[in-house]
Amino acid sequence: MQPISKKTKLAVLASAIVTGVLFCCLGISLFQVLFTIIGGLIVFGGVFACFSKRFISGLVLAAIGVFIVVAAWVWPNVPFIIFGVLMLLSGILGFITSVQNEDARSVVSSVLSAVLGGFLIGYREGADWIIFVIGALFIVTGIVGIILVCIPPKNGVKTVDVKPIEEEKK
Repeated sequence: MQPISKKTKLAVLASAIVTGVLFCCLGISLFQVLFTIIGGLIVFGGVFACFSKRFISGLVLAAIGVFIVVAAWVWPNVPFIIFGVLMLLSGILGFITSVQNEDARSVVSSVLSAVLGGFLIGYREGADWIIFVIGALFIVTGIVGIILVCIPPKNGVKTVDVKPIEEEKK
């Protein structure tokens, strides 16, 4: 496994900052934008399937994409419920897996995912606040990461790329 290049690290950290700014500026309306983009991509896939002479699957995909876009803007609670249920399920399944694998960090992240999913389903006003905090954390993480990547190491200090535990056992 090759170490990650400095340019790749900077690109990921810059995208974290952009994501954080979007979370902070758009708040819960970000889900409407995301569902519009997802629906548009599904419609595009349906149109592409129609051009590939798969008319029935293309029409079904296009109809699903249009429904997702319409649902995101006509019924604004639908994206929260869908995304909240997906996050809640992801958190529960991740919790089960991480407990079986005895991974403490995964337990914490899966519990946080389940809690955020629950907030999105049941407490919309609190979800806006939580999304703002998550956006701020993305921004801080990106800025601190960029600073750490750009600071050259001191003379005589060696930096080491961390390898996953599985690779060390081999």
